[in-house]
Parts: sequence; structure tokens; C-alpha cells
Amino acid sequence: MNGTPARAVKVSASASATDTYYVSAKDPAYLLKLKSTRDGRTSSTTYLDFGKKKTVTLPSADKTMTMDAFRAKIGS
Repeated sequence: MNGTPARAVKVSASASATDTYYVSAKDPAYLLKLKSTRDGRTSSTTYLDFGKKKTVTLPSADKTMTMDAFRAKIGS
């Protein structure tokens, strides 16, 4: 995966909910990518720069929402 040897671990909670975790093949194992499927909808998140320090700036309160509000927006 992007030059890093990896292994895939697939987890299925049901026929309509699956996750595939791509983790580095060498120790220490770390997450490289996550692919998820829920009721036909898919998402993918790639993780970069393992072990490097990063600065995270949270968005202002007017640009965030609760999880309940988010679920209502997506119809979940």
C-alpha cells in the first residue's frame, strides 16, 4: 500500500456492513487504510505519516454538528 507492505483484515458484522482494515505487514503494525461499506454506501480513509507529529486545528463551533444532527442529514 503506497510502497508499504500490508495485510488486509476484513470484518463483517452483517451482509450489508463490512470493514477492511489495511495494516502494515511489519511490526509495529499500524493502520494504513480503512474501507467501509454500510447498506451499499462506501467510504475510505487513508492514514499517512505514522509516527510523525502533526498539529490538528478543530473547526469553529459554527462548522460542526452533533452526531445526531449528522445522522439526520444523511438519513440514517
